Amino acid sequence: SAYPLLYLATGFLTWRAIRDASPPALIAFLILAGATSTTVLFGTPWVPSALLVAAIGAVVLLPALLAQREDAHPRLTRAARSIAALAVAGVLLAAAAESFDLANVYALI
Repeated sequence: SAYPLLYLATGFLTWRAIRDASPPALIAFLILAGATSTTVLFGTPWVPSALLVAAIGAVVLLPALLAQREDAHPRLTRAARSIAALAVAGVLLAAAAESFDLANVYALI
């Protein structure tokens, strides 16, 4: 079965997104997990404006991008990790809320 390997890869991606504030890992996490966990919280079909998506992306990714520089201040690196952790926590809370309401999610499929 591929599920254990998929869960392991997802956990590794999430860990990299928080520990390293890795922009590619954050982008992948926000796109894959974030897009699928907003169904219950915001209704279906929820189509956010491009400006909102860009603003959320900038708030999460800009500190991570700046922290990747070699001369980045340690405070910036900690801030980028904290923002990444908050983004991951928000997506995980949304996913948990969605999992408690799977009957409605399955009705949408």
